[in-house]
Amino acid sequence: MLKLDATGKVVASAESPVSKEKVVITKETEDMVKEMAKQTKRDFKDQLADMKISLEKRRADVTGLSVTDQDVFMAVPSPSDFTYRVYCFTHGLAEPKLVVDKLRGCCGQMDIQSHEGKLWIPHNARHAVESHDRDGKELTKFGKEGRVKASDFGGCCEPKNLRVLADGDILAAESGPPTCIKRFSSDGKFKEVIAIVDGAKGDCVRVTVERSADGKRYYMLDTTKGAIHVFAAKS
Repeated sequence: MLKLDATGKVVASAESPVSKEKVVITKETEDMVKEMAKQTKRDFKDQLADMKISLEKRRADVTGLSVTDQDVFMAVPSPSDFTYRVYCFTHGLAEPKLVVDKLRGCCGQMDIQSHEGKLWIPHNARHAVESHDRDGKELTKFGKEGRVKASDFGGCCEPKNLRVLADGDILAAESGPPTCIKRFSSDGKFKEVIAIVDGAKGDCVRVTVERSADGKRYYMLDTTKGAIHVFAAKS
């Protein structure tokens, strides 16, 4: 992680707190590997060795960054299983502190956002949106899995990405199916479906979302097509 000044000069840097942490194979991971070995008909030790290599590679990933008036937050994979953590740094990128642990995410996706000092997390494998204070205490939580009501999150692990607007409303982006953007109030009240991407297959990918400053356009990243979708706001 790098901190740059207005000219692009690096003024501070920090490694992920887990980048060099030792990988410890837990009983839960061993049990998962045993099941994988049965399905693939591979030797357990070989399967376990591949799992350890995969976990070691994950330590280099950073899945999300967010900044408040007081803190810098970093989301990273846990070093010994397939969950995620959030660490809090000072603005000088020092004093990393673990504030949120055991987040369940799908396909390497764990976004984080912030607004008015709060940390917001699309806990995608739990089909929930959560807010936490700067110390990691959960403040609010909303959302549930479902494919009937528009207010529910319909894909396997949704929502993938969030954007908190100036008025506190939340844009929740789902990779789907359907691939879409929904709007909620800060206390979880469903307001509307902003947009649906026609013809999208609903791959389990990042779908970063944003709104223009004048509120007239919405943007969604489409990594499956190497494109950005632009939607006009409803009149």
